Amino acid sequence: MLFGDPSIFALKCIDADSKQRKVMINLVLVINGIEVGTLEDGTYIPTFKASLNRIVNPEKLDIKKIELSAEGKFDYFLNPNTTGKYMASLGDSFDDFDIFFYESELNFVEFIWRLHNQTVFSYLDLRSDIIYSSKVPKSYILKIIKEFLEWVDKVD
Repeated sequence: MLFGDPSIFALKCIDADSKQRKVMINLVLVINGIEVGTLEDGTYIPTFKASLNRIVNPEKLDIKKIELSAEGKFDYFLNPNTTGKYMASLGDSFDDFDIFFYESELNFVEFIWRLHNQTVFSYLDLRSDIIYSSKVPKSYILKIIKEFLEWVDKVD
């Protein structure tokens, strides 16, 4: 299943029956055409839902920090005093990544992520020495999340 446009923002998952998908599902984010996460592991849906709520209501970033490069922002987010405010804790499917997000400008969310140096799963098209980033319209994220959650909650 694919919810959204992968070149902008999408949720990609392995289809599951309605009882299973309410609890656990294999899914990844696709941001700017890049898959973040693995379909080889499941994600606990209640945790994922809570994180999605934070993503659509992101923290704002100080204007001086917004002007930093993606690498500078990533380093700032890794600081123990700031990590919790900006980190996306999406579940087991995303354990090989550090994923951060914030409101980059009015009605846009910027995602910044990096693959860990040592991973459990293989990611052929990603490198751990690159920090990836992309801005996505908040309204688009909301639309995709709404479609996904309606599908998750649908009762057969």
